[in-house]
Amino acid sequence: MKYTYIRREVTLEELAASVIGSARSFAESCARGGPIPNGRQRGNYLPMLARFESGDVLDERDDACLEAVGRALMEEVEKIVPGYANIILHEDTSEDFFFNKELERCRNRLMQWQDFRMARSRLRSRVRARKLLGDM
Repeated sequence: MKYTYIRREVTLEELAASVIGSARSFAESCARGGPIPNGRQRGNYLPMLARFESGDVLDERDDACLEAVGRALMEEVEKIVPGYANIILHEDTSEDFFFNKELERCRNRLMQWQDFRMARSRLRSRVRARKLLGDM
């Protein structure tokens, strides 16, 4: 018996709806006690969360602040277990067992940030590709 796998490409609308939902969840998570970035991005933090809440997910003003939030999330993890943030970002930690609830919370937020950031990047690329092809 031969099996055939057909991969269905997610439509741009489905991807956008998913990213908007992820942005809202990420903003809610940050509002419930996520780390606030230091330095220049501190002032951009609340406006970024407001844009994410409203569904404005592709604003380039949010790029640096989103990266700063990621660094802050990594620092939170590193304070608890040095070196674990890179493991979270580059390996499968879905079956890790946690004795420390704070570490588990930090891991989940870092994973949420990474998933949102990657989906947002895919959406931005698809929108740009569509625009490029439309201009031809």
